[in-house]
Amino acid sequence: MESTKPAYPERYKIAVVGAGVAGIVASYLLENRNEVSLYEKNDRLGGHTNTQVIPYGEDRGTAIDTGFIVLNDQTYPHLHRFLERLGVPIESSDMSFSYWNTETDFGYAGTSLGGLFAQKRNLLRPDFYRMLLDMRRFSHEALEALNGGLLSGKSLGEFLESRRFSDCFVENYLLPMGAAIWSTSTRNMLDYPAESLTGFFKNHGLLSLRDRPQWQTLTGRGKSYIDKFTTSFRGRIFKNAKIEWIEEREDRANLRLEDG
Repeated sequence: MESTKPAYPERYKIAVVGAGVAGIVASYLLENRNEVSLYEKNDRLGGHTNTQVIPYGEDRGTAIDTGFIVLNDQTYPHLHRFLERLGVPIESSDMSFSYWNTETDFGYAGTSLGGLFAQKRNLLRPDFYRMLLDMRRFSHEALEALNGGLLSGKSLGEFLESRRFSDCFVENYLLPMGAAIWSTSTRNMLDYPAESLTGFFKNHGLLSLRDRPQWQTLTGRGKSYIDKFTTSFRGRIFKNAKIEWIEEREDRANLRLEDG
């Protein structure tokens, strides 16, 4: 009787290149039955995760996330499950949007009705009410256009102009929010792909007042999951290890580091 035992070895030697969240999760899952080496070209792990600690002043020692900040179990179920497996504590976070234009002294807070009309003169501004109406109209029309495939190849500016959204809505709500999310200027947001922005807004509950996810943050900030991973990982981690080339062979792959 022929053996049904697979021809491949029970344990592989695996190299994971890049220690962003994808590389970290891959290394974590693969190490259970394999010998894993994780290579990162920078001097730290985490990629987009970048926690900075204030070095002085009354807030000295406070950790601030400058990259990966929040998550929720609806949009990020796999990351949520990974953090649970690592035992990383998570807490609820407030994700609201407020705006103030220092040049025009126009502002509002999106936390409540009182926040919207924190500047009492907004009660008497027709363009402010137009902005509120356009918020609702954008949610409906952008989602409809996305589902109908009408946003492909269009910039955000082109879509807004074609639908004649008010300047107050564009300049005091949509562009500032987009600029805050993607860490860019409001001017650059006009060139942003309308399909990508609307898809992001849809996936993160920004096109609906209902069924919005509860946003969460890591109790010990982003670096806490990096620390948990590095202390539990049984494989090898190489920092400042830039891969120069990868050579594929029939039964293996060879990696060459930039420094030899």
